[in-house]
Parts: sequence; C-alpha cells; structure tokens
Amino acid sequence: KNVTPPTSDLVVVLKTAGLLSLLTQSGIPIPAGPGTRIPVFRAIRTEIGDAQAILSDRSTFSSSMETLAKILEESAPGVLALVDEIGGATDPEEGSAIAVAFLEEYLERGGRAIVTTHLSAVKNFAAGRSDSVTAAMEFDEETGRPNYRLHPGLSGRSRALSVAKE
Repeated sequence: KNVTPPTSDLVVVLKTAGLLSLLTQSGIPIPAGPGTRIPVFRAIRTEIGDAQAILSDRSTFSSSMETLAKILEESAPGVLALVDEIGGATDPEEGSAIAVAFLEEYLERGGRAIVTTHLSAVKNFAAGRSDSVTAAMEFDEETGRPNYRLHPGLSGRSRALSVAKE
C-alpha cells in the first residue's frame, strides 16, 4: 500500500519503514504488535534527501528525476520505493503531474511505495485509489513539532503558513 502523508519529519517514517523491512527479512525481531505482517521485498529503492550537485550543474529537481527514473526502471512486484517529497523542487503543477504519472506507472508495474508530499494533487491521487492509503503525521499545534504518530486514512495539511508566520 502507498502512504502519502505530508512531510516534515516524515523522512523518519520512510527510514523506519525501510529499516523494519530489512530487519524482518534478516530474521531480527522488530518492535511491532502481535499479528503485524511485513512484506518481503527483493529490493528497496530510495529517493530521500537533497542530492543537488552544484559542481555537476545538477539541481535538486534534476537529481530527483534521475533517481526516480532509475527506480521506475527497476519497478516490479517485490520492490519497495521510499520517496520523500515526490514532485517537489519545481513548479507545483508540473511536479504534481510528474509525481502522479510516476506513481501510476510504478504501481502498474506492481511496485509498492511509501511516498511523502505536500502536493494536494498527489494526495488526491492516492485517496482515490483502492490500492493506496493516505496518512498524516500528528503535530503539536502549540510547538509545531511532530508527535511521531501517523494517522492512516487522513490527509494532512501543510503547515507552511504557520511555519512562515513563526
């Protein structure tokens, strides 16, 4: 299933999901409740962080597109993609269109993904699919800090205006 929560500290969610998957596949017990089921993945691919290379004339966006193209080439059943801020670092409308097109093709090929985004079009894409789940990170409204509680079924809102106000 896909999770498309709004990001902030959701890189923690991506890294935790990847780490727990790898621990499980290595036979190492994980901190999970009874009945928890973790799929076995033959590969886990990531697009996390800013891979901008100023000396190589690569923008954050072009670096992300290069990585997403590699992930798409390898997409298949049994492959997990962990992608932070899909479609970001460019015009929001164009980024949304690229992100949705990537996810449609990736899912069509049988891959699974956990994706973070602030883009409403991407959240709406996931919300409208039976093979996807949206989730939102809980934040402390007074401090603006994450509580690290993920709420499946919700589509979180961006905190851009409250962060800018601070």
